[in-house]
Amino acid sequence: MHIYTPTKKIKWLLCVLLVSLSTPLFAQIETNNWYFGKNAGLDFNDNLVTVLDNGVMDTPAGCSSISDKDGNLLFYTNGQTVWNKNHQLMQNGTQLITNIDTPQTSIIIPKPGNENVYYIFTTMETYETEPFVMGPGVYYSEVTFSPEFPLGKVTINSQRIYITTSSKITAIHHAESNTIRVIAFGRTDNETPLKPRNTFYVFNVTTDGVQTPPATVK
Repeated sequence: MHIYTPTKKIKWLLCVLLVSLSTPLFAQIETNNWYFGKNAGLDFNDNLVTVLDNGVMDTPAGCSSISDKDGNLLFYTNGQTVWNKNHQLMQNGTQLITNIDTPQTSIIIPKPGNENVYYIFTTMETYETEPFVMGPGVYYSEVTFSPEFPLGKVTINSQRIYITTSSKITAIHHAESNTIRVIAFGRTDNETPLKPRNTFYVFNVTTDGVQTPPATVK
């Protein structure tokens, strides 16, 4: 695994990214529909801002939504539940793993080179026992669209890919390689709760999927 040795400027830029909105930096039209809060939404299509009230999500904190290349809503999530474009529960789209009350529960990433596959990355800071035992870390779920499932189906639900994180997560599109770098932040382990959070974890998302283990930046 390659270990990065960033300059102070790079570390500062990473910090800025992690406190910004958890929206990946790809084609902006894919972020034209926002759903958040209690049944709230905004539509940025046609160079206008339209207030939406047809969402069914009621979430206290972080959430994510994604549209297709034409600006049509595909799905949205609070990190635990996924709703399709018709505001119905997506098949297998419940009990994703996250701390629901954290500011950045989730981020949606399109699979490079495949318009039918998306990844939902979620963060878990603390252990939970309901509805089942869940450990801290970074998780990802896979959403697939197909003729059989035109409204999408969660085909992988909450696969754990790292054992520690905070609720901070963001992403950067690397244009030269057509990959997306998903960046989380946390401690080096979970065994020392008072240990400072000082490590960035960078997961590379390529045409082959989510690459693990992550590169680390301290």
